[in-house]
Amino acid sequence: MAVALGVDIGGTKGAVTLFEADNWRIAKRWEFPAPPTFQAYFGLIKQAIAELGVAEPIAVGIACGGPLDSKRGLVRKPPHLPDWDDVPIAQLLSEYCGCPAFLQNDANAGALAEWLWGAGRGCDDVVFITFGTGFGAGIISGGHLVEGRTGQAGEIGHVRLHDKGPVAYGKAGSVEAFCSGGGIEQLYGQPAKTLFDQARQGDAKALKAVRAVAQDVGRAAAVMIDLFNPERVILGGIYPRTLDLLEAPIGQAARDDSLPRNWEDVTLLPSALGDRIGDHACMAIVRRGLGR
Repeated sequence: MAVALGVDIGGTKGAVTLFEADNWRIAKRWEFPAPPTFQAYFGLIKQAIAELGVAEPIAVGIACGGPLDSKRGLVRKPPHLPDWDDVPIAQLLSEYCGCPAFLQNDANAGALAEWLWGAGRGCDDVVFITFGTGFGAGIISGGHLVEGRTGQAGEIGHVRLHDKGPVAYGKAGSVEAFCSGGGIEQLYGQPAKTLFDQARQGDAKALKAVRAVAQDVGRAAAVMIDLFNPERVILGGIYPRTLDLLEAPIGQAARDDSLPRNWEDVTLLPSALGDRIGDHACMAIVRRGLGR
């Protein structure tokens, strides 16, 4: 049976998966805390590949937050990996594993995964929004991934939402600055999970903060709805874990800011792949890279 590898490069943790490329089933997984330097990180990736006992993989799929150049296989110093400056990760892993390696922005890869196996199945027009440590989007339009010149299309997180506010990736007041886990912690002085837990307990300040976050997420979703007229908008990360607090207000804000006809044609859904979307995203990268 043909096997392939997935490498999910995150800022707090990394993971390497072994999966069967004939039936797209995850067979094994190795996770590790993200070290501070590229050399240490790459060493752990190679260790994980060895521990998984991979013999002659047919391809490697690499998911990583941007900025990056997916066409050239370069990671270009994203905020969560500050010393990964034009690192040719696809070439390095291709040489190490002896097979093709494909790099994709994690939001784009998440969109592919949800479209193939998750909440976007059966739809030709899907927007997937990453709502976690960062905030971004991947777009499937007419059954094709929208990439742009270097694979950076869909970066809704860096659109300026307010004139002033916290800073995310060098831009004050951006969507990511208000709607990501990092932005929430900057704004309210505590981790997003703590804030949501306090809101569930009825804390008035926390409830007000959650409503503000929901309003901004809904506005960002409305931008994608009006730009791409999707059939489904899928929210990942924080959203599936906080539907009790966020589903109604995000939906209302998106409805209020979208064109009425566009809103009638779209459904907002939580990610169906949940916390394992990174593994499925890597599989989706390989599947697309090999033309399967």
